[in-house]
Amino acid sequence: MSKAQSTVKSGRTVKPGRTLVVTMNDDEVPKFGRKDVVNTHRSDKGTHFCEFSSIETAQKVYEKLSGDKNVKSVRYSDYQVFFRITSGETNDVEYDDVKAMIVDSLKDKVDGCNIKYFKLHKNRETKKLTGTGDLVFDRISDQQFVLNREDGETAHSEVCGDYTLSFYPYRRQPRGARSGRGGRRAGRGGRRGASASE
Repeated sequence: MSKAQSTVKSGRTVKPGRTLVVTMNDDEVPKFGRKDVVNTHRSDKGTHFCEFSSIETAQKVYEKLSGDKNVKSVRYSDYQVFFRITSGETNDVEYDDVKAMIVDSLKDKVDGCNIKYFKLHKNRETKKLTGTGDLVFDRISDQQFVLNREDGETAHSEVCGDYTLSFYPYRRQPRGARSGRGGRRAGRGGRRGASASE
């Protein structure tokens, strides 16, 4: 299997996306063609965030950088958010129907939106939807769109078909916290979470 294809990490499938996170061994700039680069950003720690025009282009650059001796690490960047359904029927409904309505609506609202991962949470005992979930974008601009709170708002809300969703930043908890379970939503702050696909 190609490194650029889906791989399994921490029990979840990691899909390729349009943004790469690149760390160089020295204070260098990643070497790749610039015509398909949409946006680049270098953090204070020297990490490069590179957004490409397509998943296919990002995959090719991933493969190239994976074999570059000057590259310390390269991975796909995920931008995760937590959401709560604040309006709409979640009892006696089909999971796939709710998922399709929300995903299709977000794709209509956000030009070029690519949702790498989507999950509606279920009650462990009843198996019914709890009205909460997680999703992962592959561009920071899409994450910023659903987290763009107006003054006085505790969360940004969007109408997605028959449902109204409130979106919150997703904050990873330190390993071992809450009996080793992963992070959940954060009321404020935080940006990215674990990568996955469903």
